[in-house]
Order: sequence, then structure tokens, then C-alpha cells
Amino acid sequence: MVLVWPDGNELPDGNADLLDVVLSHSGLAAAAEDFLGRSDVVKRSQRSLNVLQGESARVRLHGESACGHARLFLGSEDATTCVIAVLLDREAGLAWAAHYDEGTCSDTGILEALQSMRAPHAYLVGAFVDSRGTSARVASALLATLHHSWRGCVVLQLACLGSVNTDPVTGQPRTRHLVVDCSTGTPAPACFEDRGPELPRRSAYQACRREASGLTPVWDTEACRLRLPAFDAAIPSWHAMYLERVARLTNVELLSQCSTSPEAERPCFVEDVRAGHAWLLAAQEDASVPEAEYEWDYGGWRQVHVGESAPPVRPLA
Repeated sequence: MVLVWPDGNELPDGNADLLDVVLSHSGLAAAAEDFLGRSDVVKRSQRSLNVLQGESARVRLHGESACGHARLFLGSEDATTCVIAVLLDREAGLAWAAHYDEGTCSDTGILEALQSMRAPHAYLVGAFVDSRGTSARVASALLATLHHSWRGCVVLQLACLGSVNTDPVTGQPRTRHLVVDCSTGTPAPACFEDRGPELPRRSAYQACRREASGLTPVWDTEACRLRLPAFDAAIPSWHAMYLERVARLTNVELLSQCSTSPEAERPCFVEDVRAGHAWLLAAQEDASVPEAEYEWDYGGWRQVHVGESAPPVRPLA
């Protein structure tokens, strides 16, 4: 694969650090400033899909098995040292999103998503300059995968990463969010009014994963549903004791224990971690967690029985 600048020219091949090359491009820097100048919230009434850290989703926008004619806002929130990636191919009617961290930045799901695309555009946001260098490792790994591991072209539409996404005065991320309007291809540093169903369960799933790395696909492309995988929530006694100890920490202590960038997290980070840990501890009574499916129901998410036929999708203006 070859990454292509928005003007159609290819990124140079060679030994230069890809992240440095991308951050030095004046056109991408201007696109990032334009992106950062926008401000919005994706309303609950708007069709949206927010992938959480460690998750991915491939969505069909039109054609057979498409998710109706409703405008779709796709992306993720709260990337500090992480990178949010969105691929959009309006020609093929396909979109894909993922929220990468250091444990998933070598995942090849992005290559699988590109196999069905004809003219993909890539949007990348996150990876502010942190003292541990985590951000640079995540962003560099993802850029290397995009540039070297596939035959074809991907237009790098947005790269709000590294120093471009770091406030020079405070050292904080300039944004932690990315949402792409899949009907227009317009990105915004927006957050979701409805972040999606079962956030504590989804957080607990990531904590229980037996694999060392890899993104978790959470979207059933054919059924047009959010599908949360079944899993065994049983954890060793030492893990339960650790979660109980973390629950007694102050918010500042919890941030230090559970975040790669404690100085840069939003207040909801602590709330989400506590909720995920509490969910996991409560699940020890019956650790076999079944698969769950949800459909967007024109104003929120509705749980459906696994295997239930989808109702006709009514279009939105």
C-alpha cells in the first residue's frame, strides 16, 4: 500500500520516520487546523456509531445489507496516546473505524477492511506528545502498516497527530475525538451524546481478553447491528483483589494506575474505569456472558434477541 497526500502525490519511500514526514506536510497541517476549528456534538437523534478503545467496526453505507439511508456519523472518543482511525470509501459505500492503543497498533484489521475498498480515504486523530513516547509508537506503527503492508493507494485526508495535536502552552491534547460524516466525508473533533450501549461490559471485555493483542470487531456488517461477543468473565482471585484495591483509590491515584496519560484524561475516564471494574467484579457470580446485539432505533440503541430478523429500515431526510 502507498499512502498518498490529499493532492495525489505519494509519500516518499525511504528511511525517514513516517510520523515526522506526515507532520511536516503543510497541506495536512492546514487540514488539521481546519478540523480543529470545528466544534460539534453528535446528537442522540443522529445515526452514529462510536467504537471504544480496542474495538473496530466495518459498515456498509449503501447497497444490499446497508444501514438504510440515514446519515451516519462514525468515529471514537478519548484518544490521548491512542489513535482513532477512520477509513471512508464513498464510491464503494464502505466505512471502517478503530480505536488503536499500544496493544492493538499492530493489528491487521485495517488491511482486511481495505480489501473491499476502491478509493479509500484515511482520517487519523490522537497521539498527542506524551512523556513516555507511547503516542509516537502507536502512530508510527499504524502509519507503517498503511504505507508498507498493502498494494494500492490510500489518501491520507487527515493526520491530527503528535505535535499538531498538542497544545504548545499546556502540553494537553488539542482534541481527543474524531467523528466523520460518512455522507460528506467531513471530519469533526466531535463527541457523541450517546456513546453506545453497555459501556461497562465492553470495558470489562477488553480487560478479560486472553489474546495479547488485536482489535475486537463489534459491528455485524450484514445484519447492520452492534454485536458484542460472548466471553468468559471469570478472573483469577489476584485480579479481583486488584480491582477491589483500585476501587478504594482516590481519583488521582486511579488515574496514575490506569492511564498512560493521567494528566490528559477527561473526567469521564475515571467514571468509566470504576464502572467497568464494578461490572467485572459483579459478573463473577455468573461469569459466562452471552452475546448481545443492538440496533440503532432512531434516537438510541435497542437490544434485540440474537438472530432476530431486522425490521425494515425507514429512511431519514
